[in-house]
Amino acid sequence: MVDYAPTRQFITLCLDMVGEEFVSNRADQCLPVLLAILNDPRTVGHVAPFFSPTAANEDQYALMYQSVSSCIVPSLYNAIFVLLSKFELPCWLTSCQPNGAVREKLLESIETALCKCSINPPEALLPLIEVFHVHLHNLLLFHFPEHYSVVLAMLLRGTVSCSIPVATWGVFLQALGYCMPDEVAKEYDEEYAKHQCFLSLAETTDTINAIVNSFAELRKSDASTVRNGLYNRVKPFLPVLPRFFTVIAHCYIWENLKAPNENLLRGC
Repeated sequence: MVDYAPTRQFITLCLDMVGEEFVSNRADQCLPVLLAILNDPRTVGHVAPFFSPTAANEDQYALMYQSVSSCIVPSLYNAIFVLLSKFELPCWLTSCQPNGAVREKLLESIETALCKCSINPPEALLPLIEVFHVHLHNLLLFHFPEHYSVVLAMLLRGTVSCSIPVATWGVFLQALGYCMPDEVAKEYDEEYAKHQCFLSLAETTDTINAIVNSFAELRKSDASTVRNGLYNRVKPFLPVLPRFFTVIAHCYIWENLKAPNENLLRGC
């Protein structure tokens, strides 16, 4: 019967009316709508317009985001992409001002999702990865550097286990204001450290310590790595890791050079 165009149009109109009146922008309807779509992704085109996660409270929002992020399977790729767009994360962060614990839950969900996407994601997953990268960028810069160490730890875990897309490191560096030029890298690194680096001396020091500890543990993790070194374990990330290490080293040196002058000025 729904193959008959007038009938299909009538049913669609009824769904729109019911959705607008009783579902859209109602906190108590968010989770039921989400579950309905995840249980039957064919309904996403009809039901997703009425999915309004921003109407829910902070904890419900984070829980629904976690539910979506943990369901990355081929049959749900399209539905998840649509659902993620409904979270409107950048606007929600600004309007809701969620607390740090909620934001960390969102970052944990993004880490779970990126690990599910794996280091060599199929082409069908690239649009989803792009959305998660945008959300990671937004969360990292929101009240920066509050979540800097959390995101760095996430990236180091993903690198050690070879479980996240390599491009995630690029997103991290871009969020720090570093555009990773292919040419004149040395000159750019120095200029970045002097004029654009967002990190303090304490933060660059903590970054270096985190990197050293992470790769020292990996180096001792099994007999093969002890014998053969780290190269094969981190090979997929070699296009980006040396650049990150270089720029952090430049920032550390420059912040150390600035510190005595700043202390002198404060003393005056």
